[in-house]
Amino acid sequence: MLFVIAAFPQLAFFGVALVSAAVVVLVARAHLRIVTAAGLIVLMVSAGLGIGSTADRQAPATTAASASTKAGQLRILSWNTNQQDVTAQHLGELMDSEQANVVALPEYFTGIAEGTLAELAQRHNMQIVGTDSSSATLLISSRLGSYSVVDKERTPAWAGFVATSDDPAAPAMLVAHLQRPSLLDSSAWQDHLAWVKQECTDRRNIVAVGDFNATVANLDGDRLGHCQDAASSLGIQSTGTWPAALPASLGAAIDHTFVGADWEPVAFAVLDSQAAKGSDHRPIVAVLDPKGS
Repeated sequence: MLFVIAAFPQLAFFGVALVSAAVVVLVARAHLRIVTAAGLIVLMVSAGLGIGSTADRQAPATTAASASTKAGQLRILSWNTNQQDVTAQHLGELMDSEQANVVALPEYFTGIAEGTLAELAQRHNMQIVGTDSSSATLLISSRLGSYSVVDKERTPAWAGFVATSDDPAAPAMLVAHLQRPSLLDSSAWQDHLAWVKQECTDRRNIVAVGDFNATVANLDGDRLGHCQDAASSLGIQSTGTWPAALPASLGAAIDHTFVGADWEPVAFAVLDSQAAKGSDHRPIVAVLDPKGS
């Protein structure tokens, strides 16, 4: 339950306010004036906290495409498309508008992507990388070298994968789709999270991106190992990426880009304009520069 409250603080506040309102109505009928007054106080405080917390959250940006380009820059689009709920044509249009040279698809089987996204990858001079035991796929520019999946033996099933390039300057890419925790059991999610932390501890030149099924509040901070949450490092207020059916100010920011020590975030955006494009997630875009560039 605490996990859910941390993920949806605004809804938690409003929930308390609604319960308080119900209490007020009941006690008012019984003419218990003292309790009624107390209930009204709780209601006003709860509603104020909820509204204030919502108002404090920054509206999601619509694009990161305006960030200036540099040699070696990573422009990463990440979208949990729920397999093929987003068409290849629309995905390609978004890649073009955001000038993406890395595309992380946390819930898109690689075997399917090799068919449905082959033309798209060819048109953008990208390689399709992944493994169906993770349900995730990576499209990455061939200019970053030839990527292959590594560390399979220490990667938990269905957590994601790590791919590295034959170009040592190119980052290791961890595409994450961590198991969703339940109200009763989060052990699989904890195991998956420990894997990400270990990879981010062992590698400086790494970017971990995808659906973490957790907000930074759930993670007890904005770092995983030595990786920093890109949005937090830029001072960008959390905005909901899931579920897309809710306004972003009420949703949970569970999709992230975590950046290793060799990379510097220069832009981050939650693409609210894509909320009605098929998926139950909003996509995110991060622009990263190599340190010292």
